[in-house]
Amino acid sequence: MKVITTEGFKLPYLGKERYIELLRIGVRYEKKTRTFFIQDISNVDQIKKVLSEILKDDIAFAQKCIICKSRFVCEECEFTDYCETKNIPMLCICRACYSKTDFAEEYFASLKNQINNHVVS
Repeated sequence: MKVITTEGFKLPYLGKERYIELLRIGVRYEKKTRTFFIQDISNVDQIKKVLSEILKDDIAFAQKCIICKSRFVCEECEFTDYCETKNIPMLCICRACYSKTDFAEEYFASLKNQINNHVVS
């Protein structure tokens, strides 16, 4: 299984058709670093399918803990059966942070920080 992160990932040479296909489904390419990024998660199932075909392996998206910034895949989570955002690359809460008694306070503080960092003045 290949784990894809939101910080970007490298792919082998694709050819023009595959490259255009990735761009159309929400993946962008940064020439400077030669790295691909998921720009639009609305086609996440199609992105997984195409990346799986290109890499000839199953794909999992790494989640990033909003509190401690650790990385993990959904398969490691005990709530995977109930999660509505399963396998979508985004912020989540890791098991270690969820186990803390004050995780809700830390979660909301981290969420507030994320929002403040993305608000355009």
